[in-house]
Amino acid sequence: MPPLMSKMSALLLTAALLPACSDTFSSKWQDNRPVVNTDAAKTIEGKWTGKWYSNGYSYFNGICRAVVTPESTTLNLPTDPPGKRYKVEMQQLVTNVFPHNFTLILFLTPGQDGKARLQGEKDFGPFSDGLYKFEGDSEGRSMYLSFVSINDYGTIVLRRFPSGDE
Repeated sequence: MPPLMSKMSALLLTAALLPACSDTFSSKWQDNRPVVNTDAAKTIEGKWTGKWYSNGYSYFNGICRAVVTPESTTLNLPTDPPGKRYKVEMQQLVTNVFPHNFTLILFLTPGQDGKARLQGEKDFGPFSDGLYKFEGDSEGRSMYLSFVSINDYGTIVLRRFPSGDE
């Protein structure tokens, strides 16, 4: 197959699969009931909306959503950080158009001054900068995460959904 045809085939396949990836996240978003008036220093369970900012790759940024559910700590490995275990299903919209869905595990440990410490990691594989490390904190109705990998770094700022301002 000529190189141009190969690239076109890959592009068409990607375009066909993007809606399917988005639909999976969208159904989880619709099915999850919001957790209202819960302090994020105690639990990060629920729906979150916000923005992500990359300072590494051409300064991409966009809006994002997350559905966070608690998981049993019996799944923890000896190398995992201490604390409550949460599954975070994230949808980032690259330049607010192209969805990038992924799942990571965050660990919440109580902190001081009404904040909780968050940390986790996600291996995206060798073609996407490999291992990303996430850390930050949560308090009130807000969650702040920093991320870093071999070629990328940035922040994710989330607020509980609904925001409570409505």
